[in-house]
Amino acid sequence: MGSEKKYQRRYVKLLVSMALLLLVLISSSVIFAEKIRGDGDENTHVRATATRAVTSVATTPAVTPSATASSTVTATATPTTLFHEDFLDNHNGWAISSTSGYIRAVSDNKLTLAVSDHKILIENVPSVGQIGDYVLNFSYVLDQVDKNDKMGIYLRGDSNLDHDYRIDIFGNNTITINKEYLDDNKLPQNDELSRISKIPSMKPIGRENHIQVVMNGPRITVKVNGAEIASTDDYDYTKGQVALFVNNGQSSDQAMASFLSMDVQSIVDPLPGLTPTPPNTETPTETATATPSATPKP
Repeated sequence: MGSEKKYQRRYVKLLVSMALLLLVLISSSVIFAEKIRGDGDENTHVRATATRAVTSVATTPAVTPSATASSTVTATATPTTLFHEDFLDNHNGWAISSTSGYIRAVSDNKLTLAVSDHKILIENVPSVGQIGDYVLNFSYVLDQVDKNDKMGIYLRGDSNLDHDYRIDIFGNNTITINKEYLDDNKLPQNDELSRISKIPSMKPIGRENHIQVVMNGPRITVKVNGAEIASTDDYDYTKGQVALFVNNGQSSDQAMASFLSMDVQSIVDPLPGLTPTPPNTETPTETATATPSATPKP
């Protein structure tokens, strides 16, 4: 009887031990399963996040920088000063001298040219050279002249001033534009291209006037004290020297003029030049007062 009870107690202990072991195994399995599931969820989260990141990168449209419209900067050409003179001194090297019959002098802020004996006195503008298209401005005073005396300027002249354009300013409120050349016999000829008389903007003898001459391709334009008085076209001479002059006519003892300033500027975009045409020897059709022939240049 005692042995049977002892056996029953052992049997109960065995069942309890087995139950405890089974419980431990079940608990361990549950914990292990939860851990695996947790790891799996974490990896899934990481993979999902990575997938979303990759998908986001892959599906985001590439941003192409748009071309920014930049303003086009156009360089504006400016005129170049070819010559400037205020006659404060003789730094430009004018040919000054005086003798019986003529005067060339730079003093009192002016260049004075005087000539007698019914001759012409020419003063080359120094350091200018052969120029073609330009705007020339100069101020002057007719000091002593009559209606047949004149002063003015040569434009686009050759070395001897045998071929050139010439602006004549007379003592009787008249300006002419001329073209000089040699004929087939090598004799000097003068074509009067334009004559303007009784110029309203011109001030009388003894007062300062301002002249602007524009040599633009074949076009010659003249202004007096800001007012345009003449514009003419001629295609023969494209470049040359510049010179001043005073001419003593046949009815006075002396002609004298003073130049107060001079400025020569280039033309940035000149008119196109055309093929030169033969000199026109026809008599000008404009109504004009007879002009004495220029004394041959020395």
